[in-house]
This record gives sequence, C-alpha cells and structure tokens, in this order.
Amino acid sequence: MTTKRYVYLLNACTDYEGHHTVAAFLDKSDAESLATTCRAMDSLRPDCPTAQDTADVWEKFYKKSNRWAKKHPAGGRYDEYAVIRVELKGGVL
Repeated sequence: MTTKRYVYLLNACTDYEGHHTVAAFLDKSDAESLATTCRAMDSLRPDCPTAQDTADVWEKFYKKSNRWAKKHPAGGRYDEYAVIRVELKGGVL
C-alpha cells in the first residue's frame, strides 16, 4: 500500500479576485510561518492618502506602496492567507 504524501500551499486570497498560490512546502509549519510573515508585512503597508490630498502626496504614496509590495513575500496585500493541504500525485520527493 502506498503512503499518501502531501504538500502545503500558501494561498493569498482576496474577496474580489479569488486566490494566488504564493508557495508550496513539504512542512505545514513552514507554510504557516510564511503566512505569519505576510500578515506582519500587511501591517507595515503605507497608509493611503485621502481624496483631498495633493497629487504630490499621492505620488509619494504610490512610490512607498510599490517599494513595500516588492518586499512583500506575496507581492502585495491580500485579505487572508490560507494554508491548504494537497495530496501529492506522482513525482519524486
């Protein structure tokens, strides 16, 4: 009898666009650790200006936001990060 093998996917989810798979791991704790890192990065996202702010303020925000997104492990902010267990079919590990 073959033992089932699993991988753990970290999915970055939005309420309006579904999800994006960020990474796959053999160990669930590694996936959960990256999810925690993503949530921590979300808290560092620059605050969005208001409609009353000047174009200069918005330009600075866009630059900061782009720098922040490049550093984010998921590539930007998402509404939730989910670790999903998936059975590995075929392949060699």
